[in-house]
Amino acid sequence: MTYNDPETLPQYRVPEDTTLDTFGEYLKKIIKAYAKGYISLGDILNHGDAINCFIYNKYIDSEKAEYPTFPKSDPRSIPLNVLEYFESTAFFMIPRDVNYFLEFLDTPLGCEKEGWAKFHAYIKSQTLRKRIDDEIKQGVCYGESHGFNLDKPFEPL
Repeated sequence: MTYNDPETLPQYRVPEDTTLDTFGEYLKKIIKAYAKGYISLGDILNHGDAINCFIYNKYIDSEKAEYPTFPKSDPRSIPLNVLEYFESTAFFMIPRDVNYFLEFLDTPLGCEKEGWAKFHAYIKSQTLRKRIDDEIKQGVCYGESHGFNLDKPFEPL
């Protein structure tokens, strides 16, 4: 499977040849497109929805309706975790996040547990207050008035 430049990112449509083993490449393309300003945070959420629909349609038995899960030692667990952050409306990707997400998605085979540990150490260091103070001063600022605990480490919903 090959993905071209971010400008050719399909509008909320996962390439048909994508599998649970390869959709991390699609996530990387989305993150890179965001980093270059080709897409917005809203687009990231919409792409996350498209990926979820794709996974449900292709991999989930309608009788059981169980979302695939994998142990942290399985490389497929990493893109599924990144997808959780894409889906979380409480997560605002900021430029500093891009390299952490890409590095997590590029975790070498056999190093998944180390990749998880490094990524979660970063995420746990991110309070909403820190994210607002450091990066999100231009534009909409979500804070205590919306019921968020700004000093609690971020967790996807």
